[in-house]
Amino acid sequence: MRKTCASIIVVLTIGLLLFVSCEKEEIVETESDYRTKWAGIYKCQKECNIEDSASTVYLEVTLANGDSLLNIDEKRDSVNPWTTFKYLNYTVKINAYGDMKWYSRGNDIHAVFYATFYGDSIYAYNSAGYALGSGTSQIFIYKGLKLKE
Repeated sequence: MRKTCASIIVVLTIGLLLFVSCEKEEIVETESDYRTKWAGIYKCQKECNIEDSASTVYLEVTLANGDSLLNIDEKRDSVNPWTTFKYLNYTVKINAYGDMKWYSRGNDIHAVFYATFYGDSIYAYNSAGYALGSGTSQIFIYKGLKLKE
């Protein structure tokens, strides 16, 4: 009787193993790039500490080659070509929260760029100026919403 029970258990186990696939299912890992949610065109109000008026400009945010990098480029056709102000054009490391910073300190010119994303909005601060005591810094503030595709 014991041999019969053991035989039945062995046969059932072998039968169950026949129905189980030996092939491993391919696990497709969709590694989500957290930067993609911020890529797009943003319509922004650009304010300057030297001018009293605000202008409408467009910032294009694209993924840069490299880990955690974004390109932020002010579209050239949205800026008055007769002004002396420079265009916003940075490749910056961004964290998972949507914050980025860039600093440059040279002998004569200092530049600071800070931006943050929240939802479909962007806020960017760009300051470029001369070393302390040698001139006025130009400060640009961009506030805008992402355009729907």
